[in-house]
Amino acid sequence: MNSLPAGSSRGRALVIPRSGFRTARALRLLLVAVLFCACPPERLPAQDGVKIRFGGGYDSLAPEQQALVRAWHEEYAKITGNQVDPKVGYDNLKLSVRTTFEAVTHALLHTPLTDADGKPLGTALSLVRMVESVHGEVPQTRGDEQFRVYVRLQDDALKRLYECTQFRRTADNGIYHIGYPINFRQQGGAPSIRSNAADCGKASGVEKIVCSSAELRSLDNKLNDSFQQAMARWSKDGADLVARQRAEQRAWLQERVKCAESPESHACLVTGYQRRIVQLQIQSGQLLSPKPVPYTCTGREHEPFTASYYNQTDPPSAVFTSGNRQIVALIARSGSGARYTADNFEYWEHQGEAAVTWSGDKFTCRPIR
Repeated sequence: MNSLPAGSSRGRALVIPRSGFRTARALRLLLVAVLFCACPPERLPAQDGVKIRFGGGYDSLAPEQQALVRAWHEEYAKITGNQVDPKVGYDNLKLSVRTTFEAVTHALLHTPLTDADGKPLGTALSLVRMVESVHGEVPQTRGDEQFRVYVRLQDDALKRLYECTQFRRTADNGIYHIGYPINFRQQGGAPSIRSNAADCGKASGVEKIVCSSAELRSLDNKLNDSFQQAMARWSKDGADLVARQRAEQRAWLQERVKCAESPESHACLVTGYQRRIVQLQIQSGQLLSPKPVPYTCTGREHEPFTASYYNQTDPPSAVFTSGNRQIVALIARSGSGARYTADNFEYWEHQGEAAVTWSGDKFTCRPIR
């Protein structure tokens, strides 16, 4: 039985590729159960005199919560073609992911919304159209980078949030929740819920392109997952390494802007995201390192050339090393043989011989058996 992919990001995350909801005002909402976040399940406060425990299995969820889990898995099946039983998929998630999902959705389910005249506006959970990802606990990361749920909102969600008395619009938060500036905070109640939303209809530039594409939104979430997991690993090796990697990420974001301005912006962004995700996974040791394959190259016998193939990445990738140069390349379409490409790099192997182009240098290599 296949299981849904779980990663680690701003917190532990389950990220599922989404198909596009092509409304002019597609919305994303970030939900955070603030009081819950700092507490493991066994320390959560009692509600109405009854001690609540979260993090159980699918069968312990309310019907409304199970419906969200089923829709989540159905969307995954549409995009990937892999059928995953919702109960099996949910029960195999990490404990902190299940706990986060159940605690946040439980709080939303038990938060009725009313306007100033007392007119019912549904529950806070009825604002949610579909779950996109769930981030649980990741050690050595800030509280604002974990215990959160990303969802797709109903078309009238912001309207109801403005009208209801249970949530109040506060100052925009563009520091800790980049991309989700519209800030609402629950008025009273426990646990307190903070929500941050993004209106894709008002986004601009590269954010608008990403926001309007299901494929790019999925890759954006996956990149955040990989980056935060990488930072958690790098933080153990000192502040200098963390600073260098943050600078490298800022440089990549600038390249992303250039990509968005290119004629083939969508294809450029997809490739850019895929390559950056693989780079982060490999550089931070998130993947098992395969044994490098040594090559002998015509006219370059003095300079070792190796290839390490990461077939478990999506798409498959390889790290090529020649002397003091190293590059991560993604597998590419070819009429025959194995072809990997990156900026100013191409490796094309056919019938045991590889043609390599690297920053203008062209040479041929054969694997050493």
